[in-house]
Amino acid sequence: MERSEAVTHRCGQGGGSRRQFLLAPSAQPAYAWLMRLLTIPISHYVEKARWALDYAKIAFREEGHAQILHYRATLPHGSRTVPVLIDGTSVIADSTAILLHVDALAAADRKLYPLDPAQRKQVLDWEDEFDLRLGPHVRRVGYHRAFAMGKELTEPLRGRVPDWELTALQAAFPLAVALMRKGMNINAKKADESLLRVRSQCDAVAKALDGKDYLVGDHFSAADLTFAALLAPVLVLPQHPVRLDLLQLPDDFKALQTEFAAHPAGLYAQRLYARHRQG
Repeated sequence: MERSEAVTHRCGQGGGSRRQFLLAPSAQPAYAWLMRLLTIPISHYVEKARWALDYAKIAFREEGHAQILHYRATLPHGSRTVPVLIDGTSVIADSTAILLHVDALAAADRKLYPLDPAQRKQVLDWEDEFDLRLGPHVRRVGYHRAFAMGKELTEPLRGRVPDWELTALQAAFPLAVALMRKGMNINAKKADESLLRVRSQCDAVAKALDGKDYLVGDHFSAADLTFAALLAPVLVLPQHPVRLDLLQLPDDFKALQTEFAAHPAGLYAQRLYARHRQG
């Protein structure tokens, strides 16, 4: 399912149903006192999991890796994608499964899934919708424009991935871009199609909100978090822990940011970050 990030980003990686944890023996020694989150720091699927952990106030160590080079960290744990959460001897390699795992450990006032069965189903349905029909298209639209930045695109990784990985990614940047374009089907035609999909999703969210603060019920949920995290790359929000420099963005990316920052759904995402993203 489209709930994780990889250069090839195959559907089904981290598969199973949306309510099923992906658990496998860890190939590394367990750190019982601290969860480990394997990431590509700039990934919006990673941000979804990272935000959930921060919101639940659960201690964890983020282990960031550069695009493509992340395989060295994830493959020993049976995954091609990020995020990967390692909790003791269990490996959870799917962003929704991570949120469900975190929610089971969270305090009552930090739950992201309602106890009411009907509302819980609504939250899970929205989360699936955004994972499958928003996240991949935001990524394609954003990368298609951001590739024009050249090696500057890698700067948000500085200090968040091993120095040698950043150096290697920058040295092989044209090759990395070619692999990412092929793996994620990024080209002008597909980016234009994806932009229409992102607009459609934002329109649907604005209609569903209809003046409400949250998508389901009266409280912040996984549905809200997922929408905001997956739209965040085109909003370039100050509360986001890993973001591009708005001033360095190409003009067509700046136009994209201006459009979605003014959209009712974009304003909703900005409110969510301002209220709930202090981690």
